[in-house]
Amino acid sequence: MFGDLTVLNFDSLWNEMVAEFRVEAGSCTIVGCNATPSLYIYVVNKFGHRHKQWHVSVNAETLEIKCSCLKMESVGIPCGHIIAVLVFLDIEDLPDNLILLRWRMSVKETVVRNNEATPMCLRSQTISRNTALAYWSRQVCNLACKTEEDFNEYLDKFMLEFRHLESKHIEGPGEVEAGNVDVHQNIGDPVEVRFKGCGPRLRAKRST
Repeated sequence: MFGDLTVLNFDSLWNEMVAEFRVEAGSCTIVGCNATPSLYIYVVNKFGHRHKQWHVSVNAETLEIKCSCLKMESVGIPCGHIIAVLVFLDIEDLPDNLILLRWRMSVKETVVRNNEATPMCLRSQTISRNTALAYWSRQVCNLACKTEEDFNEYLDKFMLEFRHLESKHIEGPGEVEAGNVDVHQNIGDPVEVRFKGCGPRLRAKRST
């Protein structure tokens, strides 16, 4: 019934799905149907929820089925209301839209086709590298800040490495000698801002 459906723990998931379908589908009843030019909308009532109804839409041409509870869209497993409609319509095979791509064996082929040149893979690599560097940098910072000597030493090292990488990636592939870099050239006094006024204003001369 599920075609090429496959999961890691298929047996446990299958038993869970069957048990849930038996309980939900057995307690669901089709109480009405509204027909439109392209859809059949079945009204489903559940035992114990007399004043609550769910609407299951069925496309007669594509056999696409959706439910107003949106369990399929959120969890990826058909709800009991959809199963009740499938049983009511005597549909033996699940429609394609009820088997998500992540449950299919073909999803492995998609992963294999994705190589390192794809933008998503490159972005994932960048995030992983950023996380690793941030972690170890934080460890170094925690230890270096314990003494003034270590702080000054590693501050100079970080600034040297930063200027080296900045020159390498922005200005060109040439290397920068450590002795020619001023590690404090970008450190300046903070800008002073007055609380009132915006400084002297230039008044436009009136033409006479």
